[in-house]
Amino acid sequence: MFKKIKNYFNDWNLFEKLYLSIGILIGISSSIIFHGTIIDVLYTITYLTTALLMSKGKVECYFIGFVSVFFYGIVSYNQGYYGELLITIFLTFPIMIIGIISWLRHQDKEDDVVIISSLPKKEIILAFSSQLVLYWIYFFILKLFNTDLLIISSLSVVTSVLASYFEARRSELSLFCYS
Repeated sequence: MFKKIKNYFNDWNLFEKLYLSIGILIGISSSIIFHGTIIDVLYTITYLTTALLMSKGKVECYFIGFVSVFFYGIVSYNQGYYGELLITIFLTFPIMIIGIISWLRHQDKEDDVVIISSLPKKEIILAFSSQLVLYWIYFFILKLFNTDLLIISSLSVVTSVLASYFEARRSELSLFCYS
């Protein structure tokens, strides 16, 4: 089993391995310092792993991503971010399902990675423009749930929805939205 795990990381460069290792250490350390829960740590680790696997075009990112979104739902609920929890359930999960289907259908079987697509400028502009409008819808939904840091939370939802959309479309733009 350990050999299989070791072989899995053969195509990872030193920077990627260090990024994952240091990110996990920072996640665990910050959770200890700020009295976080094990769920917070698990969310951080799965989110970071998802992002790295996604950047490498590995379809497994979605399976770990589902776990990450599940943990995010628990974190949102525990923090009283009920609006974000609902948006996660009704937007993020469905987009992830569409994404996994798209990624599985557009895989380079030889290299075991997803084939990146180049989106037309019109689609990119439409995606960003729609989120400018939808920001206000998210804002008012989150306001109904008395969400703290309303502007930041609404912006977080916008970037998450954009990232999920671009991810499902197999576009590198998803990584910029997660940043």
